Amino acid sequence: AMESSHLSLMRFTYLNDPEDGEVVIMSTNTKTKKFEMLQRQKGVALLVHDFGQNSSSAGLYSITLNGNCRIVDNQPKAEYYRKMHLTHNPDYPQFII
Repeated sequence: AMESSHLSLMRFTYLNDPEDGEVVIMSTNTKTKKFEMLQRQKGVALLVHDFGQNSSSAGLYSITLNGNCRIVDNQPKAEYYRKMHLTHNPDYPQFII
């Protein structure tokens, strides 16, 4: 059966990693439809939007990135990425930890 796309608003961290090169770090609970789909389908499209500085500004930029998803199984690398993601998004530990 053909599966439809899944859309989620997520926080991200851009990192130029010495081993992996340019990466966009995102985290999700493993008990979600999103995670289930990412395990089966590696191709992803990310829409990055700046949302503006306050509620009255709409933002200026929207960029679509097409790439491949990789679930990080290596524990030291996963912990490093989680730490970098939390440092970049300190107000959102509930989505990262």
